[in-house]
Amino acid sequence: MITPLLKGLKILEPSAGEGAFLIEILRRKLNSVNTVADMLSELKTIYGIEIDSENVATARRNMLEVFYEDRK
Repeated sequence: MITPLLKGLKILEPSAGEGAFLIEILRRKLNSVNTVADMLSELKTIYGIEIDSENVATARRNMLEVFYEDRK
């Protein structure tokens, strides 16, 4: 299983677009933790670079949706 290997690992997506890769990484990372504090710690390990401001806004929104979905 690969998910435990992702815990605490920093991820950089150099061409983030709307965040499809980052969202999948976030889902996998969130599945490996149990507390909100750990979830926030994992959220801080995911980075993306994108030059299009609309894509940045979409990626942020998409990642926040995944983060809040997982807390339910």
